[in-house]
Amino acid sequence: MPAKAAKPASGAASGPAAALADADLLSRFQALDHFLRQHQALWRPRPFTERQLPWETEHPALAQWLRQRTLSDAEAAHNHPETLDAPAPYPQLAAQAAQLAAVGELPAIAIAPAPSRLTSTYRGANGNRSKPSPATWASPTPRTTGSTGAQAKATWAAACCTTTST
Repeated sequence: MPAKAAKPASGAASGPAAALADADLLSRFQALDHFLRQHQALWRPRPFTERQLPWETEHPALAQWLRQRTLSDAEAAHNHPETLDAPAPYPQLAAQAAQLAAVGELPAIAIAPAPSRLTSTYRGANGNRSKPSPATWASPTPRTTGSTGAQAKATWAAACCTTTST
């Protein structure tokens, strides 16, 4: 028995937003789940792993039709498979799947701007917040001027340990 699409509860809102109302969401999901479980023999087997898939004996006309199609035929109907003129049971199943999967237009929701910590602003050498400029991206910082750690230690030691007599 085919799964039935969920009907809105009495007093529920109608229109595109009603498709995702809490009361209807569970029944829509259950109807889609039932449909997929009922027909999983058609979609679950991995193609190109066996010469003949198990469902082909049950639907020989559909199997023969699919084997005669070219790659360009498949690509042409990729986004609208429900429009294919295929043998039964494909048209009925495709129409039912399209009905169960239809959501409609989703409601628009205002989104707050991202917090400043997620933007490209950073604290510069002077401690102020600023946006990095392309010149800053290309110029090396004092730590990355090419000196090695050993060279830096030697320079520091020379500066600290040098005594001047007066």
